[in-house]
Amino acid sequence: MSDFSGLLSEAATLGRDIIGHRGYAIAYGSQTAGIGSPTSDLDLLYVLSGDITREAKQRLAMDVVDLHRRNGLRIDNEVAHEVKLTAARDEVAAAVMLTPFTGPDRVTIQIPAVKPTAA
Repeated sequence: MSDFSGLLSEAATLGRDIIGHRGYAIAYGSQTAGIGSPTSDLDLLYVLSGDITREAKQRLAMDVVDLHRRNGLRIDNEVAHEVKLTAARDEVAAAVMLTPFTGPDRVTIQIPAVKPTAA
């Protein structure tokens, strides 16, 4: 496994190759908090100012999976990488401001606060 700063550098390079200078990358989760195991996955989000093609999303997903394999990290497949790896800047801004989601029928959907448990 690579050191954490090496992983971040590789992840940034992947994003730069796909999204250029139109966005930025965020690393989050147990690796960034320093509480993950040596094989914990690296949680990444590439934030874009513009749109990205389906093909570019697929390429980025394959590159991120390859990054994990090369570094002996587990791969989290609960949500497809093509879906979870990218977000638009306005989506991130809305999430940070805790703006409620709007469903397809224009009804506001508010998710209740998550309450931590001992588990």
